Amino acid sequence: MRGVIGTALLMITCIQASAGAVLAGEAEEARDGYPDTEKFPSKHTTAPNHELMLKKARQAQEKRLFQRQMRQLEKLLQQARRDADRAKKLQQLKRSANSPD
Repeated sequence: MRGVIGTALLMITCIQASAGAVLAGEAEEARDGYPDTEKFPSKHTTAPNHELMLKKARQAQEKRLFQRQMRQLEKLLQQARRDADRAKKLQQLKRSANSPD
């Protein structure tokens, strides 16, 4: 049981760290105002806009993936807690069955 809970907590920590990096990148881009497209204006602005759309779509997809992974990890953590509670109850039942009354 301890291994499952520890593994779940480790996975949550890793995902939160990667999400923090993604969020920090988004905050930096919002603050900077996408300097790549502003510094080099060209006649054909569809490429930077297309790249920006792809970048935003990728970020949205990563965010959805992160949220799904967090829900899955939360379910695993809840299951691990339920399993730990069941194991405790089973141990108590075994002790009470073995105790001389």
